[in-house]
Parts: sequence; C-alpha cells; structure tokens
Amino acid sequence: MLQKVDQDKTYLLEEAAKLVKEITTTKFDASVDIDVRLGVDPKNANQMVRGTAALPHGTGKNISVLVLCTPDKEQEAKDAGAEHVGLDDYIKKITEKNK
Repeated sequence: MLQKVDQDKTYLLEEAAKLVKEITTTKFDASVDIDVRLGVDPKNANQMVRGTAALPHGTGKNISVLVLCTPDKEQEAKDAGAEHVGLDDYIKKITEKNK
C-alpha cells in the first residue's frame, strides 16, 4: 500500500485525497492531518493566523433528534425538525436498552 506514496513528491489536494482513499486499511472513517506553510512569523502579533473552516460535508456523522415531550408539543417538535417525538414509549425503550 505505501508503495503508492512517493515521499519526495508534493501532491495536489485532489491527488492526496484520492491516494488516502486508495491506501486506507481501516473499516471506519479515519482523520487526516494537513500541514500548510503560510510563510508567517507567529511571534509577530500582526502575523498571527487564527480561524476556522467549515467542511462542506460536515463531520460525516448522521444526527437524529429525539424530543421527549407531552402530546400537545409533538407537532411543534416535528416542525422544528425532530425525527422522533414522544414520551412514555421512548422512555420505555431507553430504560429497556440500559438494563
């Protein structure tokens, strides 16, 4: 697998992304570190680099929202985006799973 990687080559981002997918051996989504040379001196206050970047596809995790509420609030929770709404039946399922 590592024979595909040339240690002396600088890869473009698209090439590197394809290569990572080809050589990965894990069955889960692994993380990738990227080093970027910005040519700044962080000791100088006016050259400090801080910020965040929002990834276009998020973290890749699917999020489900469960709202435990009384029946009169169920429609409001569904309108707000909840996928699962209820009270007693979900409490029963949760307690059965944790036994």
